Amino acid sequence: MPFYAHGQLDEWVQESLPRWYEVRKVLYEVSEALSFLHENLVVHGDVKPANILIGSDFRGRLVDYDISVDLSQRTRSLYDTEMRSVAMTVGFEAPELMQTGCTYATDVWSFG
Repeated sequence: MPFYAHGQLDEWVQESLPRWYEVRKVLYEVSEALSFLHENLVVHGDVKPANILIGSDFRGRLVDYDISVDLSQRTRSLYDTEMRSVAMTVGFEAPELMQTGCTYATDVWSFG
């Protein structure tokens, strides 16, 4: 993995105090990455500021795909069984996460 000069999104915002349009650009890039994942049937499952890294080019990258699920490779019953036992970061979990497991909707909720 390459080095990300400005680190995690939350640390970058606190330490560098970027302008609003710089933060907006990073969040737009991450929303595009999340959209790309969903279009390709992948659920990230752990969207949070610590998993958004800022490079020296001030571009945002969505990282940490440890618990991501490729839905194109799973049967529905296997997906339900595996995703009901979810890993989560307190404060970034969607209210329905324990009932539904990780879904596109829980990714979007966590991003918001």
